[in-house]
Amino acid sequence: MEKVILSFQKYLQFNKNMADKSIESYSGDLRQFNEFLKKNESFAVPYEKETDLFAIRAFLGSRQKVSKKTTIARKLNSLRAFFDFLVKTGIREDNPAREITSPKQDKPLPKVLNFDEVASFLDYKNEGKRGEDVFINLRDNAVFELIYSSGLRISEAIGLNIENMDTFGGFVKVKGKGRKERVVPVAGKAMESLKKYLKIRMGYSLEGPLFLNKERERITVRSIQRIFKDRLIKSGILKDATPHSLRHSCATHLLDEGGNLRLIQELLGHSSLSTTQKYLHLSMEHLAKIIDECHPRSKRLKDGK
Repeated sequence: MEKVILSFQKYLQFNKNMADKSIESYSGDLRQFNEFLKKNESFAVPYEKETDLFAIRAFLGSRQKVSKKTTIARKLNSLRAFFDFLVKTGIREDNPAREITSPKQDKPLPKVLNFDEVASFLDYKNEGKRGEDVFINLRDNAVFELIYSSGLRISEAIGLNIENMDTFGGFVKVKGKGRKERVVPVAGKAMESLKKYLKIRMGYSLEGPLFLNKERERITVRSIQRIFKDRLIKSGILKDATPHSLRHSCATHLLDEGGNLRLIQELLGHSSLSTTQKYLHLSMEHLAKIIDECHPRSKRLKDGK
């Protein structure tokens, strides 16, 4: 079974261009499925023809008490992809996992900061004015301005190299999920912050990672998350937000200002428009709140008239 999984990993990497973390998750799901089958001798190993949808249902059912719906859905996707691979390689003729419906997901709305909160967060300045403090302050300003300006994921922002930037055209080339590349515009304020940071950054080297830590190595996601939390508190914002909230806020604020949903989809790098539509719901909630607060009829009712 392990040999088959290793072949499956290569298939995902070279044929499906899947990210390393996703391949690792899929492989882990398959090994878990294999262990389940070993403990239940009535089921065959997954690459034999006898393995059917009842074995898959039993496996997924065994995970319901210990796994979230999103995790179970991912395990089903892993099995679907694996059996597709077995069909394509001639090991099997069918994919029983395709007959099982994914569990209905609870989709909580993303956490966003309102415009004033974003402005307060981005306008915050560290007290340091010399040497290392200047570098760190300019770097933090640049990375957060960029995430909010262009709706980037944290991994996309810190994965940038200097050569991915076009400061004259006002664009950056980012590598998103599935290693898909896209070119996104950078708003004036964010580009201004990036140029200030680059004046110091280029003094260390003319190529390599865009955002550096104190050791002059690529800054990590964990570091950005820690810096964000610290800056959030110092900015006086009490929400339980994350750096990803800046990406969500970007999409929501663009919709509030009349942005086109399809263009926002392209900006964020969503493969499906339905993924972007969750921000439309947030935008409508914001509109409903404004109407409730400002509409003459609502104001009269609140005043008891």
